[in-house]
Amino acid sequence: MDVADEVARAHAEIGRLLTTGPDVWTERQPGVSAHISPLPYAGCNGLYVFGPEATAEMITSLVARVQASGLPFTVKLRSSVTGLDAMLDGLGLHFHEDLPLMAVEPDAFRPVACPPALALRTLTADEPRFHMDLVAHGLGSPRGALDLVMSEANQAKPFWGSYVGEVDGALAVTGSSIAGAEHAGLIAIATDDDFRRRGYAAALTSRMVADAFAGGARRVFLHSSEMGFRLYEALGFRKLEDLRVWVGGPA
Repeated sequence: MDVADEVARAHAEIGRLLTTGPDVWTERQPGVSAHISPLPYAGCNGLYVFGPEATAEMITSLVARVQASGLPFTVKLRSSVTGLDAMLDGLGLHFHEDLPLMAVEPDAFRPVACPPALALRTLTADEPRFHMDLVAHGLGSPRGALDLVMSEANQAKPFWGSYVGEVDGALAVTGSSIAGAEHAGLIAIATDDDFRRRGYAAALTSRMVADAFAGGARRVFLHSSEMGFRLYEALGFRKLEDLRVWVGGPA
């Protein structure tokens, strides 16, 4: 199994940990999984096509099921899955972006020191999730659209670490680390506009990676924005592949 396949399996494992609830529908077939939440946010609904064994018939059927929900959705394709563009066009989907999938291993990790003004810590299970407004702003997402995955219940679970960085008591940066069996995934890394370009996001990411390796992870992965790509490269992350993201809506 190559590294990208391993990370894709970890991605699916973490997804199964998070996507639970009475109003959530999921279905997994060879090479593809589908998911519907009750939230009107494309990132919370759709398909993840991770293997070449996913057939056009499977994908078409699952897209129809998701589309029938009346919710916006995405279809994410690993770059190793090719030849589907025309089919997705024909289903009325629109290509949105290539989303880099990055990973770092212990021997490649280049930690950075925490700036003296920044105090990093993890939130305890009983603390309010006061970082969520910053997450929503940083990701450009409505708060409600994040609550399915980043609910207080999920963030209180043993596999989840919610990190904050504060400067003189003000929230400057935040991020979350989700631990699988042998991997950790980093999500929702966001910096307040007033604290950008001070190395705070790099310091927070470095702390999360170091903690993940100390906890037994063999690899840490994340999906990078264009803005964060060079930051993560400097810490030792390398791009494994792109996820091709397509966007769809109700029929």
